[in-house]
Amino acid sequence: MKHLISPALFALVLAACGQSETAEPVEAAPAPVEAPAPVEAAVPVAEAAGEVTEAVSDAATTAISALTEGEYCYFLQEDSSTEGLEITLDIAGVFSGRHYGTIHDAENAYFAAFETILSDGQLNDEGVINFTAVTEVDGDTQYGEEPWVISAEGASSAHWDDAVMEPADCDFVDATVWPPTPE
Repeated sequence: MKHLISPALFALVLAACGQSETAEPVEAAPAPVEAPAPVEAAVPVAEAAGEVTEAVSDAATTAISALTEGEYCYFLQEDSSTEGLEITLDIAGVFSGRHYGTIHDAENAYFAAFETILSDGQLNDEGVINFTAVTEVDGDTQYGEEPWVISAEGASSAHWDDAVMEPADCDFVDATVWPPTPE
């Protein structure tokens, strides 16, 4: 029997993983030799009943609009989570990708792996990309929407997460978030 985790509970679990409430500018990531240090959000966002309640700045909208066709990868390493984000912008201007990682919250004895497939991402007037999302977590499948703020300098979930994921090499992200297991 499957036990569904509500989006609010999932957001609460992620918030309990030590996400910060303050916002500071994003710094450019060094070449991905090691895991980049986490930085705070460049754009303040808030959550109220699953809706983004603050507008994204004109600078963020310009940064998102400046992305060109191709693949963008991002990485976040925190005390209780390791996450990767792979985003593709197609020639028609539609975003897709996946957000995946592990939650390793030993203090609360909570460990989980998750993967969210992001599709049909459309940029709105506030500079937020709204995706259709299908999430697999703890063996359950959840359907919904996820808003993200994405630029060449970083990515952050506009829905529940104030942490900014830093740009990184896609091979580095995949191998670091879900390293291969020896056979």
